[in-house]
Amino acid sequence: MKIVWTDFAIENLKSIFYYYAIKANRQVAHKIRKQILDSTRQLVHNPKSGQTVLLLTIFLMQDNILLT
Repeated sequence: MKIVWTDFAIENLKSIFYYYAIKANRQVAHKIRKQILDSTRQLVHNPKSGQTVLLLTIFLMQDNILLT
């Protein structure tokens, strides 16, 4: 299983980081970003633990790729 981050997902991750860096502090922002990345990595070993989009899943199953 391969995790592929879309540009949209990367921009959202950055926005989440900057939001918490401003609203709380950078340490909190780093911790939240790490939790998001760790939970994404778990999909490599447990791909059925995440949400799926049916048509996208059918299309990508042949290449064994999961988009986040």
